[in-house]
Amino acid sequence: MVSARYIGKQSASARAWRAAFLGTACSCAAACVTPLPDDRPALAEDRAEDIVAVIDVISVRDFERDECFGYILQAPDGTPEVFCASPPPFNVWAKVVTQLYGPHVPQSISFKTASHWGHRTLTDGNLKLVHLVTDGTVVLMPNEAAADVGTDQRGDLFTPSYGEIGWLPCGTDALKERVIFRSPTDRFAEEWQEPAFPTPPERLARDNFYFVNDGEHQYPRFGIALDSISEFLHDKHPARDDFSCIEE
Repeated sequence: MVSARYIGKQSASARAWRAAFLGTACSCAAACVTPLPDDRPALAEDRAEDIVAVIDVISVRDFERDECFGYILQAPDGTPEVFCASPPPFNVWAKVVTQLYGPHVPQSISFKTASHWGHRTLTDGNLKLVHLVTDGTVVLMPNEAAADVGTDQRGDLFTPSYGEIGWLPCGTDALKERVIFRSPTDRFAEEWQEPAFPTPPERLARDNFYFVNDGEHQYPRFGIALDSISEFLHDKHPARDDFSCIEE
């Protein structure tokens, strides 16, 4: 199994302090650091290859924004202006904890990505399972192509399962197994609340299937071993166009 010794070397308090420090640092970076010029060359699609790895994020930094998803509003002087409703793309520096698939990458890596949620999905202190694309020079992470990683009671690395992992090829849901997460269980928890509005029966059935509810929080019932994901990808060896289970 993929070892979790990297996690085990850090106490819970140390990881909590690191997460808090990283969150503060990232907030400061977003507010105080001059954005990076967004002048990187485009990815050469004809040479692009897929990588799946577990990373520990060290830092992030925004790129200059030249466009965004937003809304056209009227400025005080009557002219139109765009209100940006999406964070700018950002660069990630990270340590590669283990690589599951694709051409070898160095232990330290830097890549560009973007997210509707900004940095927070990568800077909450959890290790991350990510999909990267490289042409040998440029490295990108497709938007939202990341998932939390924790350990089970044996100390093996797992990612929570809530159905298909949409940014991986179809078939990951079949890899799920019941698992009790050892770390970081608290960060996988979601506050449970009685539905305020009528909930479709199929949604209730899905939640009851994928989550364990203790009355205050709900936790993932299933996980996928990272060894299983690695074996799945090497067996499937998906083409670039098939490296996704998201229906267009």
